[in-house]
Amino acid sequence: MPTSSRRLLFVALLSGGGAGLIGYGSGMYSRPEAGPGKPSTVRQELEMGGESAKLESHRQVFEQRYALKDKAVRELLRGHQTLVQAAVRFRDIERDLPVPWGPVPPSAISGEDERLCREVITRARHWVWANLPAEMASVVARLEAELEWVRGPDGAVHLPEQ
Repeated sequence: MPTSSRRLLFVALLSGGGAGLIGYGSGMYSRPEAGPGKPSTVRQELEMGGESAKLESHRQVFEQRYALKDKAVRELLRGHQTLVQAAVRFRDIERDLPVPWGPVPPSAISGEDERLCREVITRARHWVWANLPAEMASVVARLEAELEWVRGPDGAVHLPEQ
């Protein structure tokens, strides 16, 4: 990209960011009773009562799910478990820490078990890309081969029940 285009892009991004901050600041104190040092009515409502506790509970569930799935992916990448074992752990995590308030993951054509395996592969790909990019192609190829190896004669992936 030519230097002049980069400068123009930088100026546009900087201007957009500044406009966003100005818009954010004007929205913070949009109510007459609010002002610097006084939270808006909406913020007061969120900080009071059960809504805040519910949001905190949701955040904790998401953090737990993320940490447990991250641990499963790292164990897979260390060679301490297989793709199928990691996918079973993902299934157990989703069962033990459900998120009925969140979006339902799209079901793959081949079914839920393949969706779980593909989620493991996707998370592994992201971790390897961020930490060991030179190894990404070989790791992903190994995991895709492992997925094909567990595919049944009907073409579907079937995880073992526990």
